[in-house]
Amino acid sequence: MRALAGRLAARLMRQGALGVALSGSAARGTAGAGSDLDLWVLGPPESRRHLRASGVDVTLLTHTPRQALSLDTLSYWEVDDLLVLADPRGHFLEVQRTFNRRRARLHRDVLEATRDDLSRELHLAGQGSSWTRLLFLRQAGLRLAMVWLYLRTGWRVPRYRLLRSRLPAAARRRLERLLALPVGARARAALDSLPQVTARARKWLASRSVDVHGLQLPRELLARRAAGETDEALLLARRFLVEALVPAALSVDGRYDVAALGASPRGLREALFALQRLGRLRPDDEGAVRRAAREVQALVKQLQLGSTLGKVLGRRLRRLGSAPLR
Repeated sequence: MRALAGRLAARLMRQGALGVALSGSAARGTAGAGSDLDLWVLGPPESRRHLRASGVDVTLLTHTPRQALSLDTLSYWEVDDLLVLADPRGHFLEVQRTFNRRRARLHRDVLEATRDDLSRELHLAGQGSSWTRLLFLRQAGLRLAMVWLYLRTGWRVPRYRLLRSRLPAAARRRLERLLALPVGARARAALDSLPQVTARARKWLASRSVDVHGLQLPRELLARRAAGETDEALLLARRFLVEALVPAALSVDGRYDVAALGASPRGLREALFALQRLGRLRPDDEGAVRRAAREVQALVKQLQLGSTLGKVLGRRLRRLGSAPLR
């Protein structure tokens, strides 16, 4: 992976790039089958491109040297783990120096953004159908585990395999129960149905003048599926359906309740059934919601995240775990 990154960097430098660095699992040395390459390129114009080289999916994200020093850009990259491949003018050296000067501010910004995301997920976990609430409780549990790892390593978007290997054993078992990912033939069948389901849903959305830009299945999801990394692919698929396809479809009439299966048009209904297969969900299961809320609450305690989350989120979690949800 690093040799391929080196060859791509040399090619980019010949094409006029000012510097190239490798990020993500390949830079950390944790890449596995199905991993992709994330290359940070300096030089105009700002762009994001995807290509495939030697059977590997590659993302090229380009910023000008000035853009690379902004707080937004620095907070996106795991600068501590960057592997600089080419930097003849010292631009990445300046990026690393700026990151170190602003480390405390960036750390606060990441935690604040995480709290905002958790607040939204816990809000959505307290209303609507039991199916909707369970989905967002599971997403909140996964986010809690990720922020725990971030506090220890600085890694912001770890692979699930890596996250699971780093968690304490009791917390890992609790997260696995909470996520309830399907296994074996059931998991493979759910993933294999996604391309057709997505294509039909996109066709239905386009017929209703809904913007379907960005609703293609993520290439990383397809790469994980092809490499046999089932858990990684399942989590990416669930996220794609929950955060992209379903909201786009339900924006037609302003609702957001994925339990409304019977009344949903065919294109959306198929996507929702795919989501059901991905998460072992039943349309109405109040007991599962209460159990999930208590699992999330216990995960906070096990990972000692109470002070990180703050009092407001702590109170919201306690309410979700102790009272029936309506």
